[in-house]
Amino acid sequence: MKRRCLSWVLVFAVLGMIPLSRALANDVVEYEVTNYWQQQSFGHVYRIDFTTCTVSEPAGVGTPQALVKQSFSICNKDSRVRFSVTHANGYVIDYDWILEDGGRIVKGAYKDSNVGWGPSIGRARQTLSPPVTVSLAGKWAGYRDGRKVADCSIQQQGTALTFIIHRTPEERSSGRLVSATQLEATDWKEQGTISPDGRRITWRNSYWAKVDSPPPPAVSLAGKWEGYRDGRKVADCSIQQQGTNLILIIHRTPEERSRGRLVSATQLEAIDWKEYGSISPDGRRISWGHAYWSKVD
Repeated sequence: MKRRCLSWVLVFAVLGMIPLSRALANDVVEYEVTNYWQQQSFGHVYRIDFTTCTVSEPAGVGTPQALVKQSFSICNKDSRVRFSVTHANGYVIDYDWILEDGGRIVKGAYKDSNVGWGPSIGRARQTLSPPVTVSLAGKWAGYRDGRKVADCSIQQQGTALTFIIHRTPEERSSGRLVSATQLEATDWKEQGTISPDGRRITWRNSYWAKVDSPPPPAVSLAGKWEGYRDGRKVADCSIQQQGTNLILIIHRTPEERSRGRLVSATQLEAIDWKEYGSISPDGRRISWGHAYWSKVD
């Protein structure tokens, strides 16, 4: 018994050397675990909300008791959870779980205020988060530094995704929807942020824009504009518009022109200048990388 206790003390000592982390997720997960001590075992079911990093022990399962105190030092549903719970009778249990198989398998240890140390083994038995309803299937275009670099596509079945970059050789990654605003490309070890309208995915160093989407809402940009840099007017400008097609003009000698298009109600592209601009909500300002245009008329 002394040797077993020593081994679990060492486990906690090694785990304690890992820096604390707090990776929030939008899931509520129930874990069914068994705590072992000598020849005995004790079952528990803990419900962890990874959005708030809080835990409860649902009634009617395991050996439920009211939790009067709790604290988390690590709260990452994909890799590791470390927390402490205090029951109404003063019973304290400290947990340190390593999560494997995408967070579905629990392999860890516990420290019980009454009996000491031991292994805590179990699994995630259900995820209680609401279903994700974002539709991403279809054709996409990949951009880096404002320039299109690849044709892409996404295949979707529920929350399971397949990302494809159509080049030679073709590049693929399995993936999943993490939430309505976040996804993961598993094989590429990348996470992306989904725009509120579901038509743009922002990666670490690039972004994808949806191709086969409905046309963007009509925004009127035609007219006279002034160009500013560092708060100082540098040029007179104008925009000609026909539907979502644009001509952007800087009135200097020689005159500078670029074809353009409305990408959405809040974004446009200057095709020949290889620039993207953000349109203000009132449609009277266009913010470029290092400058902005302000509408005159």
